Amino acid sequence: MTTKKHSPNKEPMVHLKSYSHDYQVHLDDLDYQGHVNHAKWLTVFERARVESMKEAGFPISWFTENEMGLVIAAVTINYFAPAFYGDHISVETHSLETTASTIKVKNIAKCKGKVLVEAIVTSVCVNAKGRPVKIPAEVLVAFV
Repeated sequence: MTTKKHSPNKEPMVHLKSYSHDYQVHLDDLDYQGHVNHAKWLTVFERARVESMKEAGFPISWFTENEMGLVIAAVTINYFAPAFYGDHISVETHSLETTASTIKVKNIAKCKGKVLVEAIVTSVCVNAKGRPVKIPAEVLVAFV
């Protein structure tokens, strides 16, 4: 498989072995108890993932042009403390493991240094037909 925008030896703009993304809690993130709804954390982690890939030189458009994408295959999430409206959250992403077609990362959401939520997220690279394919080398190098 050849990719259209990057050569296999090109260094990523940002290495994703460890990445941090800031997020401020919005009103629509809250549940009736006034803290971030459990399902919203997946959206926060997804935003961090998309931003990290963009900063590494692989925006969504790059995947679209190359007729592939990273889809979430598995998530394990643990909640430790709530976040509230206006809180400034730091989402750390740490690369744990890569295979030919998967990337596993650990997301850690913190507020003022306190761990709120942790998630292990496994993504699979798929082609336009939804079939698993090898992750291009230039994408994988960003995670090592």
